[in-house]
Amino acid sequence: MWLPSHHAGLRSRRASRGRASCGPGLGHGRCISESSMRPDRRELSIVVPVYNEAENIGPLVEAVRAALGDDLAWELLLVDDGSSDGSRTVARALGRADRRVRLIPLARNFGQVLVVHPSVPARSVKELLALAKARPGGMNYASAGIGNILYIAAEMMKSMTGVNIVDIQYKGAGPAFNDLLGGHVDMCFAPTQTALPLIQAGRLRALAMTGPSRWKVLPDVPTMRESGLKDYELVGWFGMWMPAGVAPELVARIFTETARALGEPDVKQRFDELGLEPVGSQPEAFAKFIVKDAAEMRELARKIGLAAK
Repeated sequence: MWLPSHHAGLRSRRASRGRASCGPGLGHGRCISESSMRPDRRELSIVVPVYNEAENIGPLVEAVRAALGDDLAWELLLVDDGSSDGSRTVARALGRADRRVRLIPLARNFGQVLVVHPSVPARSVKELLALAKARPGGMNYASAGIGNILYIAAEMMKSMTGVNIVDIQYKGAGPAFNDLLGGHVDMCFAPTQTALPLIQAGRLRALAMTGPSRWKVLPDVPTMRESGLKDYELVGWFGMWMPAGVAPELVARIFTETARALGEPDVKQRFDELGLEPVGSQPEAFAKFIVKDAAEMRELARKIGLAAK
């Protein structure tokens, strides 16, 4: 079983192997190792990629840990296998690259937030696009490289509006933000957790969210749809993926218990703070969503000239 995040666009780091607990207050995927598995119980391995900047993976893992409890023997494997989602580790464990899976939805986020430096005289997406159209190639945005979520969000806006905004690429989100804060670039699509304190401090101005609804923490910031881009929606999601051979009753039990854990008030409050929203859909509906999402991403990649390597 593994918990990949879609549209993550982040690099992972190596962590220890063993049963572990990642709590909401830890952040950045830091973990506290626990005692080894009970020898008299069936082992269930959960593979989790640990990202340098994915602060929301901790609460997700904690919710799953609480759902599984002590009734099942399980272990948590925090991996860095070069795949960014742990899938290579799972494939090796299976002895083959088995693409048949069972899916359990966990959460989605409210997307990225479009922010501009305070020197940019735009207080809405409409005003920003008007500036860009008046100065073709004269405005720019910061990204963390081709294919990164910051890049995809901006190129998606460009493909829908026809504006010519130049991509300034950096080796990671950190350097990109430094130049944005310094006024060396005009704008950026940013992770909510990273941008929030800078928005609240007045160092960046938020124009829109990329998700389908507003974020409770920034209720006055409209969505891209509300800002005039009717077909714009870009969110990240998290889910558990299991080999197709896992017993249906075990899948049903994990789904039921995980959904219950995600509905706990303290979990929902923590998710609100991180810009996450629990997903209550059935595994079958989640599978259909993934197929649709993958098709949309392939079409977007075609439009902006990305190719698989």
